[in-house]
Amino acid sequence: MTIFLGRASGPAIVGEFSVLLATVAILQSVSIGGLSGAAVHKLLTVRENSYQAIQVIISARLILIPTIYALGFGVAAFAMRNDGESLLPLAVFFVGYALCTFDVPELLWTSRSGFSTIAYRRICMVATISVPKIFAAAAGSYSWVLILQGIEAALWQVTLLYKSGLSGKIVIESSRRVRAGLQQLNELRNLWLSAIASAAAMRADIFIVTAILGSSAAGQYATASRFVEAASILAVAMTTVMFNPLVKSSEVLESYYRRCVVSSRVVLAVALAIVAGLVILGPYLISFLYGSEFELAAEIIAVYAFTVIPIFQRQLLSKFLIIERAYGYSLTSNLANLVANAILNVILIQCFGVWGAVFAALGSYVLSTYIIFFFNQKGRDILTLSIGSVALGKSMMVPALTRSVQSRKV
Repeated sequence: MTIFLGRASGPAIVGEFSVLLATVAILQSVSIGGLSGAAVHKLLTVRENSYQAIQVIISARLILIPTIYALGFGVAAFAMRNDGESLLPLAVFFVGYALCTFDVPELLWTSRSGFSTIAYRRICMVATISVPKIFAAAAGSYSWVLILQGIEAALWQVTLLYKSGLSGKIVIESSRRVRAGLQQLNELRNLWLSAIASAAAMRADIFIVTAILGSSAAGQYATASRFVEAASILAVAMTTVMFNPLVKSSEVLESYYRRCVVSSRVVLAVALAIVAGLVILGPYLISFLYGSEFELAAEIIAVYAFTVIPIFQRQLLSKFLIIERAYGYSLTSNLANLVANAILNVILIQCFGVWGAVFAALGSYVLSTYIIFFFNQKGRDILTLSIGSVALGKSMMVPALTRSVQSRKV
């Protein structure tokens, strides 16, 4: 869709659309960020009280989602100086993403390892709606692109409702459990704030590039980074599938060790394969697909591709943070990423233009994924289990594994 939109309307519209996508990504994190993994963990470990657990999960989402998205829509409408006619597509876009953020059907299927059901329904939905989306983009109809994008976002969860176990009765009952929802938010506040910081850090570059260099430069940068964003969806999917076996094996040292090694090696192997593909083929793909107006994006992608490695490993590391209940470490890491990303972008963009944002992304990912965890024992243990297990032998991992299992028993 963005290929046809770029060819029909140029980099500036792609940049504006990318800012909107970055905005809803941050709103999703403010609404449920970090809470999804913890919710699946709860559904896996509290089977006897699963109905009550679902109610609390729903309540927490009902508290946040409507308010956050209403505020986001208001800010976007004001910032983009929308007239009355263009407010409707923007409203459909935001409402669609608000419904997408209500992820309870997905949580229920995930907790039952219903990944094939999730995949099949979503593939069918995306394949169907992609046809009108591509036609709208090719025609340069930006309003219809926003409307169809909002519809697709809503269907992301709606397609999972059938046989998910979610009913109107549960939602109504959950809406009365405000205190329980607030209590859960308070218990998981570090994880929640961490996810907000993570999403803001990952998207801050788009906003800063737009503010300093304009929408056209943002369109070039977003086009190069979009391939990595697509890859990051794979990273989330892979590590989500790995999460259930990791949780189930985490109480036994031997099985936990094997699962750590397998997970870390698979994640790194896939990341390296994607980097190689983007470095070799990425520039040619962008030139061929988007056209001559996106020459700068074709140059950027060969360097920006290396962010795939820390992004993939960061996704796996985040699952270990949930297992180890190390929510404070997650918050510290993501805040470091946000601060470093913002400071480096402001400084380097002034010196190197769009290339400054590329260098800032590489630097902030290295800092927040690796360096920040070296400063204390717990952090080094988590880094050992999630990333170090790629190459470390069992004898070198045993101390970290032992401390991990024992600390969770306490």
